[in-house]
Amino acid sequence: MSEIEKNKYDYINTNEIDLIEVFEALLSRKKLIIYATLLFGFLFTIYSLSLPNIYKSAALLSPVESQETSSGNLGSLGGLAGLAGINFSASSNKKHIEAIERIKSFDFFTTFFLPSIKLENLMAVYSWDPKVNLITYDDDIFDDESKKWTRNASFPRKVIPSNQESYEEFMKIMEIEIDDETSFVSISIEHKSALVAQNWIQNIVDEINRSMKEERKSEINKSIDFLNNEMLKVNFVELKQAIASLQQDQMEALMLIESSNDYVFRIIDSPYAPEEHFKPSRINIVVLGVLSGFFLSCLFVILRYFINSNKT
Repeated sequence: MSEIEKNKYDYINTNEIDLIEVFEALLSRKKLIIYATLLFGFLFTIYSLSLPNIYKSAALLSPVESQETSSGNLGSLGGLAGLAGINFSASSNKKHIEAIERIKSFDFFTTFFLPSIKLENLMAVYSWDPKVNLITYDDDIFDDESKKWTRNASFPRKVIPSNQESYEEFMKIMEIEIDDETSFVSISIEHKSALVAQNWIQNIVDEINRSMKEERKSEINKSIDFLNNEMLKVNFVELKQAIASLQQDQMEALMLIESSNDYVFRIIDSPYAPEEHFKPSRINIVVLGVLSGFFLSCLFVILRYFINSNKT
């Protein structure tokens, strides 16, 4: 055997001995590893139990197809229809896209959502007891007895959360997803109270349907008023007939809107208050703690082994 091959053999043999010694070092400190693993598992268990339950409620929505119509023989009255605010593309089925963006907007939150909820349910909930439906608030943020905000806030935050801060918190717990193939829309909210999450989703759906419906009704009524005024000004029979056709379209559109409360979305799967919490996953947390304790204690033993080896 050549000198090079001998050195190579000795090197490999030495490495094998080192691995055996590392394994023996781990076995010699097995009690430390076991105790550290149990300690981490215990601490992570306590931590997981201290976390409040978070519930997730969701609703599945189907966009409502628009049935508004417009006359196809208006001839030169297209300009008049434009002045009347009549939108010939009103039958487009894209209003649910606008509705989604409205729901996520700051204006919708402050105008329609925030006035209908308790601000403390968004910003100060500590826990919820599902057995008696009792919400407990964080005393350092909100005093439920005096109904006063008690939190310490530094600029730009205020003692009473501002609309902007509330909106930021709301956007953390709300999620909207749209299926590109079916156009179905899913809205979900995570909250410490399953009932609050359920009620908030229902409120959002109701408000977006109602607000967009009222806005469309207002537009149509303004168009009808404009056409009524124009009817009094013209003398030609053909123009009067064309204006009357526009009026008929708008009246039919108004009747269709009034016929249902589901202007933008129809609920396919209603939101409900889930019995089981969505997070935290306490089992996963405990398992993570046990694995962390095991690997960290093994790493500690191995580092001590190499430090002591280098000293000798």
